[in-house]
Amino acid sequence: MSKKTSRFIQGLRSNSKEFTLFAVLVVTVIVLSLLTGGKFTSSANIQSMAAQLPEFGFFALGMMIVILTGGINLSVVN
Repeated sequence: MSKKTSRFIQGLRSNSKEFTLFAVLVVTVIVLSLLTGGKFTSSANIQSMAAQLPEFGFFALGMMIVILTGGINLSVVN
């Protein structure tokens, strides 16, 4: 292993929460790729997700501003 790669792995191991999230992400991508026959990691799917990402970002920014200013409570209550 190169020095850069081993340093990256050591950094992940020192931050166990981040390492766990990274491992879950990798496993999720692998499982979805296997279940969909490779369509999950296709260029068309990646482009589709990239096109939808800004919309979710704008929604999140709008909700964040409302919550931070104390305008309304957007939490879900049972």
